[in-house]
Amino acid sequence: MVSFWIILLSLPVSGTPQGKLPILEVDGRVLCQTGAIVRYIAREYGLYGKDNVENTQVDIVLDTAEDMTPEIIKLAYENDPDKKKEYMQNFTGIVIPNFVRLFCNILCQNGDGNGWMVGSTLTVADLCVFGLFNSLEGGYGPDAVQALYNDAKLKALYDRVAQVEEIKQWLEKRPKSF
Repeated sequence: MVSFWIILLSLPVSGTPQGKLPILEVDGRVLCQTGAIVRYIAREYGLYGKDNVENTQVDIVLDTAEDMTPEIIKLAYENDPDKKKEYMQNFTGIVIPNFVRLFCNILCQNGDGNGWMVGSTLTVADLCVFGLFNSLEGGYGPDAVQALYNDAKLKALYDRVAQVEEIKQWLEKRPKSF
């Protein structure tokens, strides 16, 4: 059995393969880069796709979500209240609706949007979209996810993922400040 350990604080950053976190140690081998770690775990647990086309479709979702990162960082680290307000208006009024549209287009290419992001079973693509919007809801308030709530198919996907037993259990027991 493979033993997984995500090491976030136990190694100094200078001791990591690329000088930054996160890293994942698997049977004594250190893996780095968030995307590579996510894809490794997804493949290991059958959450990546059934063939190369599905794998690539999963990658498209993961990379699309990653495209949102600079906007989230810009908003999270802005200290000037006026700029932060401006960034938040742009984020909730333009950025998020744009990503909702992109994700919904991807979802609707698979079974008319009534199933999963990719293929016929839950993949890391679904978990990614769920996690992204769940963190926005928790960290940026209801305005940040209003576009998600306005899109019935994407909201239904979000609700399907939230009903996966392991996700449901985590949502019930996780720290409220998470």
